[in-house]
Amino acid sequence: MWQGVEQLPNKKNLREFDHDYLIITKSLKDVMSIYDVCGIPAISLQAESVKPKLQIINLLKERFKTIFVLYDNDYDKETNWGREFGLKLAEEFGLVQLEINEDLESKDFSDLVKNHNKFIAKEYLENNIKEIPF
Repeated sequence: MWQGVEQLPNKKNLREFDHDYLIITKSLKDVMSIYDVCGIPAISLQAESVKPKLQIINLLKERFKTIFVLYDNDYDKETNWGREFGLKLAEEFGLVQLEINEDLESKDFSDLVKNHNKFIAKEYLENNIKEIPF
């Protein structure tokens, strides 16, 4: 079950992408926060450990130029499960993994907004996307 999929922009036509980017994240609160702060479409699965179906990922790849994975930053745990699950998803489906730096002490994007403010969160996410070599 994908959260936020109903809010994705409609496909313009068969030759144009809906949007340059899509972010797969962990929770509905992050979906809403990313879209509200950055205007970037986002969706989430019910858990980071859930593996999406290949045909769904392929449909998303037809609609978006680049798909990012931004799972939780479990910086305060012995194992950073968000990093591990995000990397696995990115590698398996040819997606791009993003992470929130540990020094920001924010578990997810909505915490980044809460802990720092929406302007810093937006700048941080947009700068990380720009640094990705495509």
